[in-house]
Amino acid sequence: MHGKRANIIYLITAATIAGVIKWHYSTANVNELRWILAPTTFIVEIVTGSGFRFEPFFGYLSDDRTFLIAAPCAGVNFLIVCFLMLALRKLRDGSLKAVPPCLVAAYAWTIVANASRIVLAVKMRGVEEYENRLDPETSHRVEGILIYFIFLVGLYFAAEKLEGLRSGKPHGPTYLLVLVPLMTYYFVAITLPIANGAFDSAKWEHFLSVLLVPLVVAVPLGLLAAIHSGRR
Repeated sequence: MHGKRANIIYLITAATIAGVIKWHYSTANVNELRWILAPTTFIVEIVTGSGFRFEPFFGYLSDDRTFLIAAPCAGVNFLIVCFLMLALRKLRDGSLKAVPPCLVAAYAWTIVANASRIVLAVKMRGVEEYENRLDPETSHRVEGILIYFIFLVGLYFAAEKLEGLRSGKPHGPTYLLVLVPLMTYYFVAITLPIANGAFDSAKWEHFLSVLLVPLVVAVPLGLLAAIHSGRR
C-alpha cells in the first residue's frame, strides 16, 4: 500500500511539474524563454559560426538578419516529453529524489536536440525551394519531428544503458527502446492537444505529420529490436 501511495505522489508531482512548464510556455513571451533559448542559441553560434543578437520581444536574430530563433523554436514541448519519459522510467522506484535528475537531464538534452534542429534548419536554408519538393514550412516541420524523435529514442537508450551500468543488470526488453519514446511522444504531442480542444481542421496536416513521421524511425528500429530479441 505504501508503495502504491508513493507511486501516486510521484506521478502527481511529475505531472504537476510538466503542467507548470506547459503553462509557463503557453503564456511566456520570448523574453521569458531565454532560460532555454539562450543556451540553445549559444550552441548554434558555435556550430554554424554565425552570430545572433537578442532582440527584446522578438527573438535571437542572426547578424545577416535572415534567420530568427523565436519563441516557437524553444523546444519546450520536447522538454516536457523528455521529462515525462524519464520520470515514467523511474516510476517503479516511487522516490521523489528521482524527479530533479530527470528534469535536469531533460533540460540538457532538449538544448542539444533543439540546437541540432536549428543548426540543420540554418544549413538547409534555400535547399527545399531549390529542390522544389516540400514547401519550407512542411520541410521544417518534418525535419523537426524527425530530429526530436531520434533524440528522444537516444535519450531513452542512454538512460537504459546508464541504469544497466549502475545496477549491473541488462536493460529491459529491446522493443521498449522504441515503444516508450513513441507512446510518450504521441501522448504529449497528439493526445493532450486533442483533449484540450486544440485540434481543428486547419491543423490536420500538423497532427498527421506528428503521427506518421516518427514511424519512419520507429518502424525500422522496432524491426531491428525484434530481430535482436529473436537472436537471444
